[in-house]
Amino acid sequence: MSVYKIHPTEIGFDFDGVIADTVEAFLRIACEQYEHCGLRPEDITDFSVEECLSLGTGIVETIFSTILHDSVSTGLLPMPGAPAVLEALTQQAGVTIITARPHAAPVHDWL
Repeated sequence: MSVYKIHPTEIGFDFDGVIADTVEAFLRIACEQYEHCGLRPEDITDFSVEECLSLGTGIVETIFSTILHDSVSTGLLPMPGAPAVLEALTQQAGVTIITARPHAAPVHDWL
């Protein structure tokens, strides 16, 4: 069996949920600002978060919009281990970060 090593330039990392712990930020903001505490990551079972959590569409949209437009002030945390992996890879090559966010600046600022 041969071992194939992938060079870091051939890998892309999604920002939300892979590098940044968007779920933690979402649940924390839901609790701190909207008093919807006790929600857990495993409660999110659908891409349409409002379908599986007891939150109105307006609250969900507001929280996600806040995180998307100002990741720094929301206290968005990195996923466990992500900084160490990215640091190790950047010693070898540039790292590609992928996102569906409408604006790159909040990602750049956070990084």
